[in-house]
Amino acid sequence: MPNPQASSGQRSNAEHYIYRTYEGSEHLLQAVLAPATGIADHDRTSLTPGVKTAGSSFNRGTATLDEAVTLARRGWKEGIKALDGMRMSVEHQLEGTVPIPETRHRLYGNVINMGRHMQGKPDVFMHRVDSAIMRETGKPRVIRLVFNATVSGSISADTILRRGAAACVLAETLELHRMRVQIELAFATSNRIEGGDVIEHRLVVKQFGEPLALDKLSFFLSHPASLRRLFFALLEHEDKADRARFGIGRDFGASMGFPGEVEDQGDIYLPRIVSNTDWSPALTTMWWTETLKEQGLKLTKDPVVASV
Repeated sequence: MPNPQASSGQRSNAEHYIYRTYEGSEHLLQAVLAPATGIADHDRTSLTPGVKTAGSSFNRGTATLDEAVTLARRGWKEGIKALDGMRMSVEHQLEGTVPIPETRHRLYGNVINMGRHMQGKPDVFMHRVDSAIMRETGKPRVIRLVFNATVSGSISADTILRRGAAACVLAETLELHRMRVQIELAFATSNRIEGGDVIEHRLVVKQFGEPLALDKLSFFLSHPASLRRLFFALLEHEDKADRARFGIGRDFGASMGFPGEVEDQGDIYLPRIVSNTDWSPALTTMWWTETLKEQGLKLTKDPVVASV
C-alpha cells in the first residue's frame, strides 16, 4: 500500500502521474520512517549500509537512513560552508549582496526635496534605490523556486552539492533584494528516460516570508542522502504493482526508475541531473547569472567561476 501519511494530490492523469505532497519536513520524515509493509528490508535500497557502494561512485552521503533523518532534522552545518565560494562569486557580480541605498529623484512621490523645488527642477520627489543593483519594474516580488532533486546514479556528490549551493545562494540573493521566495523540493522518478509514467513527491522547504534556514536547505537541496536515503525510502512505500512498474526495490531490479521531470515547474525551475557536466562550475555560474538577469537584477561585473 502507498504510504498513508503522504497526501495524494490531483493531476490530469492520476494513473500515469502519481503526485504526493507533505505538509512540512517533519511530515515527510515521519513518512520515511513509517513501516514499509510491502517490501523486505533486504530489498530496500534506502537501508543499504555505508556511504558508498563498493566499487561504485554511487554516494549516499550517510551510513544509514536514521543518520539521514537526523541530519534533515538538525540541519547540515557542513553544507553551509560550501555556500561561501559561490556567494562570493555572486557578490562580485552584484557589487555586494546588501543593497546600498541611494537617493534618486522623480516627478511623483511623497517626499519632496525642497532644495530642488526651490531651484525650479521638475523631479523634486525623492525615492531610494540600490546604487549598483537595480530590479527592473514589472517583475514579480513573489517567486516559486522548484528544485527537482532527482539525479542519475552516476552523478557525483560534488555535482549534487554544487547545484544545491547555487539554489541556496540564488534564493538568498533574491530575498536580499526584496523578493519573497518559496522553495519547493521535488523528487520525480519515471519508468522511461523520456515520456514515461512519473511518481512525484513534493515538499515546500521554505514558505514565502519564512526566513532562510540555510542548514536545513543545505541538507535537502545539497546532500546526496536527501535523494538516496529519504526519497528512496518514500518510493519503497509504494504498492507492489507500482514498484514493479518503476523498478523500485531489489526485488524489482533496484534501479529506482529513471530521473523524471515534474509538471509544475514554478517560476524558476532546476531540472533533474542526468550528467555531471550539466552542472559543471562554469555552467552553474552561467545558470545563476542568467537567472538573476531574468529576475530583473542588473549585474555590474563579469562572472567569476565559483570553486564549489
